[in-house]
Amino acid sequence: MSLNFRKVAAILALACLPFAAAQTARPKLAPETYFGLNTLGGQVTYDTGRYALRLGVGGRTVLFVFANGVGADAAVLFPITGTRDTPSRFSLGAGLDANAYFATLLDNPNGSGVYVLRPHVLAQYETRLSQRVTFFTEGSLGYAFSFNDGGIVYPGIKLGINFR
Repeated sequence: MSLNFRKVAAILALACLPFAAAQTARPKLAPETYFGLNTLGGQVTYDTGRYALRLGVGGRTVLFVFANGVGADAAVLFPITGTRDTPSRFSLGAGLDANAYFATLLDNPNGSGVYVLRPHVLAQYETRLSQRVTFFTEGSLGYAFSFNDGGIVYPGIKLGINFR
């Protein structure tokens, strides 16, 4: 039994229908841009209600002991439950960090530090504190590719406040 391109395309289109129907059933909201503060930095989020794009910068740490540094991150989040207007919202997404760590336990022999790209998946829970302020907690798991020393799988945790 062989499948041709048209049959494969039809099967994929049918498989995507439930997801598409769920996204179109969500209320359309005007896009919103807001600023937030998180554990070691700040972020700006562009939120359409169906997805949110986030850019952040700040300090970085690995277990507060092994490495300290600076970095930037980008992420996309898709709400699974709740909306921007409900008391809480749970989202899943993916992101990419670009970090530079400077600590004696991770330094290269030449003393230049460790530079890392970390693609990751994430889960975020957000709860409303007031009409214009939400608290969020986020967990992520990714693989850090080091330009100097190979790579490692490690989790991330973020706590913060968004000001809408």
